[in-house]
Amino acid sequence: MRLANMKIKTQLILGYVLLLVAMVIVSSVVYRSLSHLLEISGWVDHTYKVMGEADKIVASLVDQETGVRGFLVTGIEEYLEPYNKGQETFKKTITELKKTVNDNPAQVSRLEKIEAMAGSLDKEFSTSAIELRREVIKGEKAGNKLTMNDIVTFMNKGTGKKYMDQLRVMIAEFRNAEAGLLDVRSKDAHDTAKMTSNVSIYGTLMAIIVGIIVVILITRSLISKLNAMVKAAESIANGDLSVSIENNSSDEIGILAVAFTEMIKKIKLLISDVDILVNAAVAGKLATRADATKHSGDYRKIVEGVNKTLDAVIGPLNVAANYVDRISKGDIPPTITETY
Repeated sequence: MRLANMKIKTQLILGYVLLLVAMVIVSSVVYRSLSHLLEISGWVDHTYKVMGEADKIVASLVDQETGVRGFLVTGIEEYLEPYNKGQETFKKTITELKKTVNDNPAQVSRLEKIEAMAGSLDKEFSTSAIELRREVIKGEKAGNKLTMNDIVTFMNKGTGKKYMDQLRVMIAEFRNAEAGLLDVRSKDAHDTAKMTSNVSIYGTLMAIIVGIIVVILITRSLISKLNAMVKAAESIANGDLSVSIENNSSDEIGILAVAFTEMIKKIKLLISDVDILVNAAVAGKLATRADATKHSGDYRKIVEGVNKTLDAVIGPLNVAANYVDRISKGDIPPTITETY
């Protein structure tokens, strides 16, 4: 449907609707971008949490190693407290961490391998070392042959170091994988924030431009048609009925233009009938009358009034003419007693 064929109210509503649609589109894009940004932010926090938990695992392994070494040197059970707490922390942390990264099978697999390696460390080094030290303590009391030299020999095998080195590498791989995800998510967050900013700025500007264009189109259409109607009205007011009103719309102004055109036709018809009556009177055709039924409303009243006026004037003239004719023939008519 052309804009010119719409009612003015519809055109105005359409303008507001277009502007509203543009703003809704901008708001929707911004909302989705912000939602995505919040989601990314949540994943970034998730990554930092995972990396922090990985560091906590390393710390728990170091605590276990520290406790074992302290006990090996002193033989005092209290020195095993870091070892015991480290084991407890390790088990709790790695269990929770596997739940945290359950959306990433590769990371879960790495944690399972770390857990298995830590179990091997505890079985083949920590537990064995602790039991060996306790046997040394018993040997000192019972004259057993196990001495601190056996502890040194056990430590020189490097079993504990081998497992710890492997665990550090495995945990570093786990952490680096999360760091890689962090880089990707941080870049995604930066890109999303930039896009959100651009959409907010340029989208709003675009909505404003759309609104301005719609207002200009509607205003220009209305003003041009109103100006044409004003000129036509001025011409009619000055007696110029030759004005032609172009109309290619069906809005209120188009309806007004049709009414103006119809009014001009009726005025022209009225003038035409009046001219016929005047010319007929000048030519002596006093019986000529205009057809009032061709007119409507007050226009008909005008034509009927002119016809009645002619009747009122021509009636006495006909009587007088008849009397003159009779008198000219020697027939004296009676005295005229009627009042005209």
